[in-house]
Amino acid sequence: MKKVAVWRVFRVGVVVFSGSSAAFSPVQPYVQVDISWFGVVLSGILIPLLFLFATLLMTVFRGNKLDVQTLGWAHNPFDFSHPEHFWHLGAFVMLVSGVVLLARSFFQHGQVFPGTAMPVAFSLGLLALLHVLAAVSGRTVRE
Repeated sequence: MKKVAVWRVFRVGVVVFSGSSAAFSPVQPYVQVDISWFGVVLSGILIPLLFLFATLLMTVFRGNKLDVQTLGWAHNPFDFSHPEHFWHLGAFVMLVSGVVLLARSFFQHGQVFPGTAMPVAFSLGLLALLHVLAAVSGRTVRE
């Protein structure tokens, strides 16, 4: 098994594990949070911007410029000289577990609650931000 295939298998395994664990977690949170759909959209925009700020701070403290590599499934997500690979994996983990929670919420209660849509909004915002970073850096994105 090549080194590239190891990280691809690892990433797929983590995403599958997160989706399967979301299938057995409670749909409703233990603490009710009153959040509107506007809050869901806002979290999909603001939280990824905070991650961008954290990534930029990491590059400044390391003394490097932001060099976004080509995004893909074959990269080591724990190589923190390129933190975009970690955020890429995290976004897919949140997306898959969020979609599973949304489906469970819809089939069990007949409706979708804003709190269960938060992981999907966050992950879509983070993936969009990573695509923008890759485009600004001049790299292509391979999913």
